Amino acid sequence: MQARIKLEMALCIIKSGKADLEVALPDGTRPILQAVKTSVSAPLVNALLAAGANGSKSNKAGEVPLLVAIALAGRDSRRAAALRDMALALAGHASVDRNVQDARTGDTALHLAVPQAFEPLVELLIKQGANTNLRNKAGSSPLHTAMEHAIVKARGNATAQNIVLLMVKGGGDVALTDAAGWTALHMSVGLGQGSLALFRAVLRRGPVLDACTGDKGCTALHLATRRAAETGDAADYVEMGKALLAEGADPNIAASGHGGSTALHMAIEVEAGSQAMFSQLLDLKTTNLDTRDKAGNTPLHAALARAGAHGRARACNMAVAIVQSGRANVRLTNARQRQPLAAAVVHGLLPAVAALLAAGAPCNDPDPVAGGVSPLLIAAAGAVAARSSAKDAATPKGGGGSIGVHDHVGTMRELMRHGRVDVNVVGKDRRTTLHVLLSTSACADLAGELLARQPNLDVQDAGGDTPLHLALKRVHPANTAAAAGLVTAMVVRSGASLVLQDGQGNTAMHLAMGCIEEVFLACAERCVNKDILNKEGLAPLHMAVAMREPKRLATLLHSGGKCSVDLRVGGKKDTALHMALKLPEATAAPMVKALVVKGCNVNLTDPAGHTGLTLALHHRLSEGLVGVVLGAQGVNVNAREPQHGRPAVQVAMLNDQAGVVTALLQKKADTKLRNNDGDALLHVALKPEAARDRTLPDSWKPKYVRMLVQQHGVDPNLCDGAGAAPLVILLRPTSPYRELVSLAHVLLDGGAKPCSDINSTSGMGWIHMACEDPLFISKWKSKGGNLNQVADFNAIRAHVDRSYESSHPWNSNSGCVADGLFSKVNSRVTAITLAVLGGWDNSVNALLGSGVSPNVGSLCGPKAVTPMMVALLQNRTDMAAVLQQKGASIDGENDGVNPMCMAIQVAKGLIENGCGAYSLRYVPSVVEDRLGRFIARQAREVLTDALQEEAAAVFEDEVLDFDGTDVGADIAADFGYDIASEIGTELVSQMAGFALDMFLPGFSLIRLAFALGNDGGGGRAARPRPSDKLKLAALDVMEPMRWLLKRGCKVTLADRGMSEMLGMIVSDEGGAGWQWAGLALTWPRSFEPLYSNGVTRITEDLRRKVREGIITEEQFERQLERAKRQWCVNVKVTITMKELAAKRYGK
Repeated sequence: MQARIKLEMALCIIKSGKADLEVALPDGTRPILQAVKTSVSAPLVNALLAAGANGSKSNKAGEVPLLVAIALAGRDSRRAAALRDMALALAGHASVDRNVQDARTGDTALHLAVPQAFEPLVELLIKQGANTNLRNKAGSSPLHTAMEHAIVKARGNATAQNIVLLMVKGGGDVALTDAAGWTALHMSVGLGQGSLALFRAVLRRGPVLDACTGDKGCTALHLATRRAAETGDAADYVEMGKALLAEGADPNIAASGHGGSTALHMAIEVEAGSQAMFSQLLDLKTTNLDTRDKAGNTPLHAALARAGAHGRARACNMAVAIVQSGRANVRLTNARQRQPLAAAVVHGLLPAVAALLAAGAPCNDPDPVAGGVSPLLIAAAGAVAARSSAKDAATPKGGGGSIGVHDHVGTMRELMRHGRVDVNVVGKDRRTTLHVLLSTSACADLAGELLARQPNLDVQDAGGDTPLHLALKRVHPANTAAAAGLVTAMVVRSGASLVLQDGQGNTAMHLAMGCIEEVFLACAERCVNKDILNKEGLAPLHMAVAMREPKRLATLLHSGGKCSVDLRVGGKKDTALHMALKLPEATAAPMVKALVVKGCNVNLTDPAGHTGLTLALHHRLSEGLVGVVLGAQGVNVNAREPQHGRPAVQVAMLNDQAGVVTALLQKKADTKLRNNDGDALLHVALKPEAARDRTLPDSWKPKYVRMLVQQHGVDPNLCDGAGAAPLVILLRPTSPYRELVSLAHVLLDGGAKPCSDINSTSGMGWIHMACEDPLFISKWKSKGGNLNQVADFNAIRAHVDRSYESSHPWNSNSGCVADGLFSKVNSRVTAITLAVLGGWDNSVNALLGSGVSPNVGSLCGPKAVTPMMVALLQNRTDMAAVLQQKGASIDGENDGVNPMCMAIQVAKGLIENGCGAYSLRYVPSVVEDRLGRFIARQAREVLTDALQEEAAAVFEDEVLDFDGTDVGADIAADFGYDIASEIGTELVSQMAGFALDMFLPGFSLIRLAFALGNDGGGGRAARPRPSDKLKLAALDVMEPMRWLLKRGCKVTLADRGMSEMLGMIVSDEGGAGWQWAGLALTWPRSFEPLYSNGVTRITEDLRRKVREGIITEEQFERQLERAKRQWCVNVKVTITMKELAAKRYGK
């Protein structure tokens, strides 16, 4: 209500005519402008205008009523109708400037009316003379704005289009450009969903048809073509294009903003292309088909590129149409210097390739983009890639003209069939088309088709490969029949060279070794030179061996062409035979046979120095295979293996290949040839088995020694490099002695001469080692061998302990006792002594029968142990009798030890050793015989008491108290008396004088006898009843003594051993034996001065040594004590000897 009152009041004031209608507010706003801004209805503005208000005056902000009314009408929806009425009133009033421009944007009333589709206002303004060509500050005229609004924003709205038509009819300049250089013609075509009516209206106004936009340099024809391509040949755009061409639009203008493309380029390149526009342009004779864009592409190049990059069948067809039009230059290159044919081939555009070839396009020129190769090579690479990736197809992929047009394989075939195409042209890396196709098995069929053009098969690429090499390497003819057929065709029908070498030096023959039989045979039959070595030094023959292919080896040897059976790997390494012999037996056998049959030289050596024969033996191949090598013509049977210089026959023997040894010997192998150690064949057979080097095992030796000596007459006297004869070599301690003796028989039977050597380890010569064998003794004698050779029993004994079996007689009880005997006296022995020790009666008889003396003192020297002594040690009185019959002395010989005194030596050794080395079973009877020497009438009571006392000691832990009485003493007394009576009865009269001489040591010996009741002196052991043990011992020990006495054996003080016996006695003075016997010696008064004088001299001598620095003070003390003890013994022995002599106890 108030607003209406105010409006009425304002109208009254205006009608009064008294109001100043131009009065301005401080910001310069006049009433009419204020009415436009605030009034909700048009009457107030109409009243002001009618009252003479000026509608063109602006305020300080530059706002004028007309422009404000139009602008507000578009923004203020509440007052929109009133504002439109105000705008119409203002536009029709004479005071209003219809061309006034907004101070900020430069828009006129027409500019502002267009976006609002204010058609009445536009029509009124134009009638009132508004300028339709005024540009706003954006450079657009009202027509431009109307065109843009009608096409872009209004999307073909009829009102918007009518506005454009009003402006065109009202004088709008269709040639006028906006800021981007677009004219109304451009806009009618290029702003989107255009209106054909607008286009035609503009076209009728005679626009500049070839005007180019300022931004992209496009003509209306460009825009029409692009829109046709973008819209799938929408009818309006196609019609526009036709109309433009009909009006004379230039089709050859290049759009600078689109890479210099012409309309034809655009018809090809934009989106899926415009077939309709392409056809229109192609049919137009004035269209230049060779115009290049900025990339140098002609429409033909563009079509080929579009087809290739996007798989557009339409583009490919366009390219074909351009070529077939006959107006395009098919030789032109683009900026990259690529010709159309190369472009078509690169993308596998078969129809285009066919058309270009038909049009005479150059087909052999190198393509710089592809690295300077010809179209055929490009096609081959494309076919290989397509086949490898399985993407080469011509199947539809969808709409829009997109189709799988890349037929690289078909392109390849098209080029191959064309006569002008050079199939031998060489590209980069010197590869021909055939090289490229054969880089994969997928193109074997294409390579086969190319063979029909008879290409050069011997061209080698940068790697040295010919097409045949590649076919054999990469096509894998071992796996595919087609590939095998291709290779066969190249070799058989096309005559490809089989001797050219690739980068690794392999010929086709080398490569065919890994192929199927068909390929291998084709190559083997036609290869004229099979001796070519590759960089590994291998010929095909070597490869056949390395691949373990005996059939192929045989084929190579017999297929013709040059094939040297003795060719070496690398020219100086293994031959094929050497290689075969280093393979496992089953594989090697057929190849070795084939090579030998072919006549290979088995005497050639490998780098290590092996011939075929020694190599076969070195690898221990079977006798049959070695026999094959041995059967080769001209084989050197005396060839040596290189490491030890062993002749072949030695190696065969060490391999235990008896058949080979026999064959070699039958072929006159030299048995005297020596290896690096100087050993001939027999020496090797005899050498002891050793872990550090190959030697003949002992179990094999008899076979080969007999073979060599008995069957082949090998000289048994030939010495080895060290000068040792076979018998000396055989004389060793490493084998059972009986086996060695058996081999010695063979050597002797073969003519070996006896030797006098003593083995340093065993201490024996042959007569000692074989003294058990009567036959050997006879042979040794008959051949002049020395039966009296002297050896050292201590060395023999040490060896027997280490090496001989426990059953050997020298390891018996008597042998062990002999050890003690020999270690205390002269240890030199001869064979007869050893035979007696072994208990070998036949050998003893053989030696005696051969003239060997039983008295060895003259040979063995002083204190020699005689056969007689050894026989008695063993209680062999029967053998002692035989020895005596042959002259053996029972009293000791040649300053030797008396058999009686021998016992003293043994006893002394046992006592000094504490019996620690012997057990009860080793106590010899001759030691126990000493008991008999104490049996005399004068000593019976003493002996009885001693035996009783010892028996009681023995039984103290074993006798039981049955009834409370101690029966042990009675048993011991009875036991001792019985023993003394039994052993003394027979010898009392004979031994009365002798027993007195031997009385004193008796107690120590008795002590020894009882001590030996313990096993080795090491604690009590389970024993038989003492009575049985002592009776047995006493009875056994008497036999040797009885035998000696019957034969008149004598013992005197002068006999060797007596002083030692006395020394033992006096050394034991005060010992257990003396105490046990209840005895004590009282030495004469002469003892002390004699002893003291000696001690003084000894002390002075040792002091002198201290002063001279010979000994230290500490050494002086030790040596003085030792010397004083020994001097005491010496003095007492001397006194005792004198006393015994004075009592005439000399015997």
